[in-house]
Amino acid sequence: MRNHSSLLALFLAASLVGCGDAHDHGHAHAHPHDHATGQAHVHTAPHGGALVVLGDEAAHVEFVLDAASGELVAYVLDGEAERSLRLAASALTLTVAPDEGEPFRIELAPVASDLTGETVGDTSEFRGTHPGLVGQTTFAARLAELTLRGVAFPPTDFRYPEGNE
Repeated sequence: MRNHSSLLALFLAASLVGCGDAHDHGHAHAHPHDHATGQAHVHTAPHGGALVVLGDEAAHVEFVLDAASGELVAYVLDGEAERSLRLAASALTLTVAPDEGEPFRIELAPVASDLTGETVGDTSEFRGTHPGLVGQTTFAARLAELTLRGVAFPPTDFRYPEGNE
């Protein structure tokens, strides 16, 4: 019985110690971390697109391309890339430099949704189509300055489909 009590005490002590860092592990997104190297966490694009981080992870914009039609969709997300963030923007503007072909600008228009209650002028989804995107699978792009919740984010460069995270 004495051995069982010692093992139980050891198990309880070990379970209370945990990893030794004072941060919450109860969050919903996965982010591998290595306490010895200080490796940053990684976000997953909820729609399978390219994640573009704004600021110091203040927000994300996820870009999803339908190469067959040339339609590009942008979803504005929070700093953890988990929840939608609505914008009052009249459009999201990108300059696209395809790996093959001439650079061009595309404006993604705000999309209203009866399902979420989002309206033009208060939405997290933007869409646009450009013939220069038809058949593209990779390209470089610059998202023009964007204001979100009163914070102006400077132009942001990224590659599709990698993103900039």
